[in-house]
Amino acid sequence: MDSLHIGYSKNLILIETARYTLYINGKMKNFKSENIGVNINKPAFFNVNYDKQDISIKTISSYGELVNNSSNFMYPCFFEDVNYEMLIETKCKNNIKVYHISDEIRNNIKKLGNCLTGSFSFKGEIGYSNFKILVDGKEDIDFTIEIFPSKMDYIDDYYKIMNEINEEVASLIFKFLGSTYHMSKLKDVDHQTNAEFFYILNTIYENFLKALNKIAKTTKHRLYTCERIRNIYIE
Repeated sequence: MDSLHIGYSKNLILIETARYTLYINGKMKNFKSENIGVNINKPAFFNVNYDKQDISIKTISSYGELVNNSSNFMYPCFFEDVNYEMLIETKCKNNIKVYHISDEIRNNIKKLGNCLTGSFSFKGEIGYSNFKILVDGKEDIDFTIEIFPSKMDYIDDYYKIMNEINEEVASLIFKFLGSTYHMSKLKDVDHQTNAEFFYILNTIYENFLKALNKIAKTTKHRLYTCERIRNIYIE
């Protein structure tokens, strides 16, 4: 199938199944990033999950052409402040919908004849963004793309800023948690922030003190001091 072009936009992603063909169109390059030389030579994460079915997955290459892609990476072309368009051509009479965690993105994709179409931007949200395609209310496929910032280095600058913010607000978080009631529980994850580490350590310490106090108040055996005066010459 030929690539659709809309103005200066190109097909960035094409996913075709037996029941529909999905296009995401937009500008291939971000001029802000190119002018300052960030996020232009780094592969972007890309993943499609689907049940056993015939499917064709293509993404744009650095040469501006759609190519078959069976990997988990693609050319970095999604940015926080750029408008994109999604188009889904349906091939069946099933009810097809698009789900995204953002209400704005989800509500902008509307049905028009035999197609679903809509434009959207990520409004400053960076990182992984997930879309789900539902057929008759059931998930058919889901795919995840990576959104890059336009004015900073995604890998270096962004994480440095996040670490600095995390260290600055740690004490404020503890002060806030100390005066509020919360229902959070401990959960083991691969990567924890400094704030999470100290909060977990504090929670373990508090639980340990509670356990000690409970043992001290509800012991099974007790010691009593008993004094008896006896004559040492009497056996």
